[in-house]
Amino acid sequence: MRNRLGWLLAALCMGVVVAVAPQPPAERVEPLELVDYQYTPPQVATLAGGRDIVVDEGHDQVFVAQQRSGLLVTDLDGAPVTTIAMAGWQDDLSMSEDGSTVFATVRSATGSTQSIVAVDTVTYGVSTIAPGNVDDCPIHRLTQHGGLLWFATTCRTDPDKVFGYVDPADGAVVRLPVPPAVDLDLIHRIVGVPDRPDRLLVASTNGVSLVEITYGETVAADQIASSSQRSSSIAVTPDGSEILLDHESYVYRLSATDLSTIGSIQVGATDLAVGPDGTVAFGSGDQVSFYRPGLAQRIRAYQLGDPSAYTTGIRARGLEWGADRLYAIVDDKELYAFPVRRRTYVGLRVEERRFAYGEAVSINVILDGPTANRDVVIWSVDRRGVRRQVAELTIPRSADLNLRTTVVARRSGHFEVTYAGDDSWDPSWDRAQDMRVAAKVVTEMRSGRMAGGVRLHRVDEPVIVRGKVLPNHARECLHFNIDVLAGGRWRDVDNHCVRLDQRSKAAIGLRGARRIAGFKFRVWAYYGGDRINEADSGRYHYFKFVR
Repeated sequence: MRNRLGWLLAALCMGVVVAVAPQPPAERVEPLELVDYQYTPPQVATLAGGRDIVVDEGHDQVFVAQQRSGLLVTDLDGAPVTTIAMAGWQDDLSMSEDGSTVFATVRSATGSTQSIVAVDTVTYGVSTIAPGNVDDCPIHRLTQHGGLLWFATTCRTDPDKVFGYVDPADGAVVRLPVPPAVDLDLIHRIVGVPDRPDRLLVASTNGVSLVEITYGETVAADQIASSSQRSSSIAVTPDGSEILLDHESYVYRLSATDLSTIGSIQVGATDLAVGPDGTVAFGSGDQVSFYRPGLAQRIRAYQLGDPSAYTTGIRARGLEWGADRLYAIVDDKELYAFPVRRRTYVGLRVEERRFAYGEAVSINVILDGPTANRDVVIWSVDRRGVRRQVAELTIPRSADLNLRTTVVARRSGHFEVTYAGDDSWDPSWDRAQDMRVAAKVVTEMRSGRMAGGVRLHRVDEPVIVRGKVLPNHARECLHFNIDVLAGGRWRDVDNHCVRLDQRSKAAIGLRGARRIAGFKFRVWAYYGGDRINEADSGRYHYFKFVR
């Protein structure tokens, strides 16, 4: 039998009839950048020496302390509404816990604090509640916490340094011992711990103190923890569990229990603030950057125009959060209102993991969050990392926020979905599990005449078999296999590799001989697969040579 197959093979003259041409390389597209969204917000107000900000969400307004031109009131978009006249320059602001009053220190042009005033957030009426000095030392760094106004003074020498509080009810000024870890001459912030009226943080360039407050006939404040990390800015997470502070070009996360270090990232900041959802904002020079809670990932960065146009940039105590905006004082003369985007969830699910080329793939897309812009893009990413857009959809606003769509499987890899985001919603991305897609081999034989499912060819008539592989696999091998029916079963005669041309096509030509006339042959093509597509084979083509 082996010898018989040999002369059958010798009788078949085979040749490649389609030339091979090089294929241009596929375009490689880098993954979309979803994190760092650059946007320059408009300046919303011009300031005359901006110093501090408080946000009054209950009355849809923002108060900005100005050194030289009264207390500016804007709406939540930052547009000026009115200016409240003051007897001097305002320096520090603090909002009462019920939102009814804004407290401010008012000082003269020489720098001495004249008084602490209360501003009604509805009528804008101004009243003096306490003197602005303790033993001729100006009060600053007001913070409303636990119903009291906590402060420090700016005197440079002991025993003139004062740490204490003012009772807004009667204007009484109470002095307390200075926390040991703090140099009051260089204090930057006094911050209350949320939901803990008995916890207060005092930060300076000498260190940080965690102070426990005891209320009774008299109020006591005792340092219970300290850190030597010098800081010009400090903030507390909304749940009161962590403290964030800047120290020597790093931002640290500290435990609010004992001030132990939890983590840090290297970033310089002149001010920082934590939003209602835990998003952290850093101001440095002419940039504001936003990070996810825990400092795990930067979300975006805002560039504020030409850096050469600024002298100080974001000032200390120049960042303040509202419910859906971040307000910033820049260069003491500009107020910005940054749109704070909310977190978006986009999800992609593909149930099956193996497909034939061209098979419909059912994809579930979920978009949760955005209200107006609900456009998403679906990408196919093959195993080489080449990304191709396959669909663009608008997800309807429905109860389940879910859309089922169909795309076509062409290459092994995975599908991704991207949501670009806008001024109100974060960009988002998701990917489905890896899938495997087989190539598709298509073959044809057009010569000869059909008789009982077999093409009949004259022995001097060439048999042409053409093949194509989908998707394009130019320069790879398409195997043409020839079998003969002998002894009641199909036996392999030959396997011939033909390189695919730039259109992913190949062909062979077969010429017969009289001595093999009447034998039944079949030819079929096989593609062995690669990283992009798995193997596939074409259908059988049956033929005989006749005299």
